[in-house]
Amino acid sequence: GPPDRGPAAIRALPLLRRDLHLSGRPGLWLRAGIYGLMGTVLPLSAMILGLQYLSSGVMSLFLTINPIVIFLLASRFLPDEPMTIRKLLGALLAFSGIGLVLLRGENGLSEVVRSDPRGYIWAVLLVLTISGSVVFARRFLQHEPSFDVASVRIFSATILMAPIVLMDGNFDLSRVT
Repeated sequence: GPPDRGPAAIRALPLLRRDLHLSGRPGLWLRAGIYGLMGTVLPLSAMILGLQYLSSGVMSLFLTINPIVIFLLASRFLPDEPMTIRKLLGALLAFSGIGLVLLRGENGLSEVVRSDPRGYIWAVLLVLTISGSVVFARRFLQHEPSFDVASVRIFSATILMAPIVLMDGNFDLSRVT
């Protein structure tokens, strides 16, 4: 018989558009599923948890170093992204802003006198997972069909996040119209 092409909800998409056919290759599903975990589930969780300890301003400051972290990871894990001394000096300069925030213990929350290291841990995890997912996608998903990658990423992120959302107990769809 024909190869399995994934879950029924995604298999139904070609009924709407005849030119879309989702791949059923296990390797694609594994890699795109990892991409969903690294690029959606972990960053979203880290952002929500980190905002309990840091202000959105401080959290967004951490997000500004994503391009530099992507560069550093890419220079290590992608053969076509070499490290040069000029690029390294630029990365060090970019990190100096975050270094100043860390040294001062700033959290951006006026009602909290002392910063909590958990906020910084979640912020670092946020940056590493987003940056790592970009490098992972470039290395392992670059030549895959974008529809397949996006579909599997969203599907796997939904499956992975559903238990977390349901365990929280605050799942309320009453305001959705």
